[in-house]
Amino acid sequence: MRRGPPSGGPRLPSEKGMSNLTDKETYLARAAEAKEAAEAATLDNVRDRCLRSEAAWSAMATRAARTERMRADQLAKKAAEADAGAPLGGDKREV
Repeated sequence: MRRGPPSGGPRLPSEKGMSNLTDKETYLARAAEAKEAAEAATLDNVRDRCLRSEAAWSAMATRAARTERMRADQLAKKAAEADAGAPLGGDKREV
């Protein structure tokens, strides 16, 4: 089995100059690598392992995308509260 990134495939953050990938992009690249390895595998157990790996990386990418959306929503909410003069974090208590 060939080790390393697939030629012409997604570049992984471990490669020189690719450390600026987001978590989601990293997970998607790893999922693509696992899928390619599964397609190239000749042994059933290796193929199954690669497919499980692909599913796990894809699930992590989905969670990372959700986290990115939640973080963006939270930052937008805080910015709107700051613009409106409301206390940050939704704290309505007077000090």
